[in-house]
Amino acid sequence: MKKPEIAMLETLAEIAKDHTEDIVLCGGMAVFAHYYHKGALVSPVFTEDADLLLNRKVMSQGKLSPIDSKPLSEILKAHGYEAVPTVHPIGNELHWEKWQNEDSEFHIEFLTDDHQKERHEISGVVAQGLSYFSMSLTNFSKVRLPSGTILKVASPEACILHKALTYNRRLRKEKKYKDLYYISYITLVLFEDIERMFNAVCSLRAHPKWISKGIANMANISDSLDQWIDLIIVQDSEGLLNKENVKEVFEGFKNFHKNRK
Repeated sequence: MKKPEIAMLETLAEIAKDHTEDIVLCGGMAVFAHYYHKGALVSPVFTEDADLLLNRKVMSQGKLSPIDSKPLSEILKAHGYEAVPTVHPIGNELHWEKWQNEDSEFHIEFLTDDHQKERHEISGVVAQGLSYFSMSLTNFSKVRLPSGTILKVASPEACILHKALTYNRRLRKEKKYKDLYYISYITLVLFEDIERMFNAVCSLRAHPKWISKGIANMANISDSLDQWIDLIIVQDSEGLLNKENVKEVFEGFKNFHKNRK
């Protein structure tokens, strides 16, 4: 196991412990958490950021979390993190923040479910609103870490569907290819079986149209995969992906989409 990522997961669990019911880990670190939980032999690629998804409809009303819990901003500062203003070109140029610790290469960003993609101030932090995250708030696993702490993590199938729905909105091409890498990794390592992955995705507590759209998006990639495949494989520093198994994943989406019609 990679010690820096395990240490980061422990830090995230410690930061979230007073708001356990309201925070879900997503993104690349969520994939690593599932790799750790499964005890898989092949690790996902290294990531230096963690995305924490906040349930703004709950946290903004002060529900569920203990009455005496501290705001997230105070908890982060107690762990040596400071907010750094930043701008990301998603939709309009949204101003929010990432939290950095000068003793670590990792940084933390906060997200929340919002189709309007607005900026939200929640528990003292700024969270970026993005579409489709409601399914990660309702489809998650609880991962127990070596210290015994528990971290809520978006389920592998929720990770796949979210990336399938949003990869083509990425303005940075390398982010787009990284999304497709994670879809391949989750399918090949965490599910080990394409049919098992499709069954899990189709069983998600999510709008049926989202499931159909995500599968259709991935099926369409198969038609132009020769243009994409090397750019997907180069994202993989662990030597898992090759042309054969990447084609198997995306041709699987195409066949599954065709059979669902």
